[in-house]
Amino acid sequence: MGSRYGTVRQEIAARSSHRPPHYQVDNAKVFRLLSNAIEKHKFVMTWIKGSAATKDGRGAFKTFKAHFMGTSELENLANKAEGKLDSSVYVGEHPRYNFEMHVTTHQRAHLDLSRAGGRELTGRDKVRRLLKSISAPNMTVPVATVRATENLRVNWDECLNYLRQFVEEKTMNRRQISATGLSVGRGKFKKKRKPTGEPVPKVEDRYYTPSEWRILVKKGLSQKVLELRNGRTDNSRAKRVKNEATRKVKASNSDDEGG
Repeated sequence: MGSRYGTVRQEIAARSSHRPPHYQVDNAKVFRLLSNAIEKHKFVMTWIKGSAATKDGRGAFKTFKAHFMGTSELENLANKAEGKLDSSVYVGEHPRYNFEMHVTTHQRAHLDLSRAGGRELTGRDKVRRLLKSISAPNMTVPVATVRATENLRVNWDECLNYLRQFVEEKTMNRRQISATGLSVGRGKFKKKRKPTGEPVPKVEDRYYTPSEWRILVKKGLSQKVLELRNGRTDNSRAKRVKNEATRKVKASNSDDEGG
């Protein structure tokens, strides 16, 4: 009764000495656990190197906490979170930034503000910030509905579930349009055009214009043309050799008859 400690365990921990052997064993274990947890982050390891020689786990943890959870660091964390909430804008579904990414950005900022302490947002503030960041034309009516509905206006999860219905509906419509082979253009449907390109010349042993030759090179067909031309040259050379041999045989026969 009348103790300033919440539990007996807390009072025992507060009054325990840091000198007995079992404390030294536990202190070294704390240092080892902390070191193993952050060993892959060299920049972070710098902040506990001062306690490495004595394996002072308590001192390492206090230094670590003072730097990463100190007043200035928490203030910086809170300012960054506030900046994300103010700068993030949702203008519609895009491959690189969609509604779920936008919501995740806000959720992470909420967690950072909670970690920083003293700036945790209420459900009403979270919803208000989210609605303020939505500029997509198709979300105008849902946003107005949330603002006019008390339950949605103060409940973060309920607000997200309601807004997701309209985002998914728009995404589904786009997929259905894509499946029909049509694309939307300025308020009307138009048939998708098939990609057009220059016709690929037929591979044969003939003369090609510069533009035709560029197409063959691009398609990797120029080597086949060169092989056809080399084959033609080889055949011509073999034919000349054969004709020359035939001529010599005829000349030799003529000389024998004349003799």
